[in-house]
Amino acid sequence: MTVSDETQQEKKHLIHSLIIPSIEVAAMFGIHAWAEWFHLDNARWGVYPREQFGLLGVLTSPFIHSGWSHLFSNLPPLFIASVMMIYFYPRIAYQSIFFIYLLTGAFVWIMARQVYHIGASGVVYGLIAFI
Repeated sequence: MTVSDETQQEKKHLIHSLIIPSIEVAAMFGIHAWAEWFHLDNARWGVYPREQFGLLGVLTSPFIHSGWSHLFSNLPPLFIASVMMIYFYPRIAYQSIFFIYLLTGAFVWIMARQVYHIGASGVVYGLIAFI
């Protein structure tokens, strides 16, 4: 393999590592913009511990944020950590991200106080801990 081939492979690998995190960030931004534009209260999409109706939040809460500052506090570390996971751990990245995503929400549902919990901070901390 020549240097040029290696460079092309590395470039493809980097681009691949950017795709899912970019979609994730765009979705979070779009959901928050939609909620702001239409003055929606998205808190009900958060995790509400130990109640059956709060289980949906395990899947949806990382996409819901209380304001622009909350969103922009989560997006950069989430994006960078996700890219790093996919780039440096390509064989186990997607499974690991999926389990971190589910387990952080599940732990909040099991152990947190009974209020709605929103945001991607748990996922961010899980990704950083893995890295």
